[in-house]
Amino acid sequence: MAYLRTRSASRAEAEDFFQETFLRVWKAPPAPGTPADFYVLSIARNLAVSGHRRRTLELADLRSRAPRAEGAPDADPGEREEVRRLRTALAGLPEELREVASLKTQAGLSWEQIGKLMGFSADTAARRYAEALDALRKELGP
Repeated sequence: MAYLRTRSASRAEAEDFFQETFLRVWKAPPAPGTPADFYVLSIARNLAVSGHRRRTLELADLRSRAPRAEGAPDADPGEREEVRRLRTALAGLPEELREVASLKTQAGLSWEQIGKLMGFSADTAARRYAEALDALRKELGP
């Protein structure tokens, strides 16, 4: 659930993805020999990626239709500054780096599991994670 929460727009959306994941597992269980945790995470990841694409398209459509009000706030005023900066920095990462960082920190996957899930080697997964951390350090400073 923690992984889905980081990949969703809201807690409610994460819960929807969580439920949909288990419905899909119920309807089509993993093949013999397939690690169940990897299978479940693959379904959850695909749902999250599809949800992100859908939100991106919906947001672009809304932005193109709605005029921007002058002086409108861009963020929740109650959000702490460092959290806002971190969210902004994470959102600025390329999708692949953000995904690797999330799979490592939120889902707790190994480099081998991340590589298999994303279609590259364990060494590449580790390098992408290091790239994500370097980019965040540069953006956020010391």
